[in-house]
Amino acid sequence: AGVAALATVGVASGPGPGRPGPLQDETLGVASVPSQWRAVQGIRWETKSCQTASIATASASAQARNHVDAQVQTEAPVPVSVQPPSQYDIPRLAAFLRRVEAMVIRELNKNWQSHAFDGFEVNWTEQQQMAGPWGLEHA
Repeated sequence: AGVAALATVGVASGPGPGRPGPLQDETLGVASVPSQWRAVQGIRWETKSCQTASIATASASAQARNHVDAQVQTEAPVPVSVQPPSQYDIPRLAAFLRRVEAMVIRELNKNWQSHAFDGFEVNWTEQQQMAGPWGLEHA
């Protein structure tokens, strides 16, 4: 099957009126159709690739009208007066300690046998953390 045979598949039995032959060049007269769109658009000559309506923008900021400073300060500690040893009621203190001694020993033994603090390591140094003053300012 040659190229001519492939080109004529589906074509009726050959050349004839209204039926061109297989792979036949045909020359027609030149036709010119003026573009109505170009004539209308040519008046304004605007290039329009992507048009977006203008966007309104505004610049706004927040500003406080009142300025307040707040600080926390402790009052000077009031010295605790220590009573001289002669003013303690030694007999009452001794009687109290004798009364609670058995109960305190019992609680200490329970705590000693407890596993609540297994693996706990005592850190005797305090962590000193000092935070600097921070504030907000208008830039």
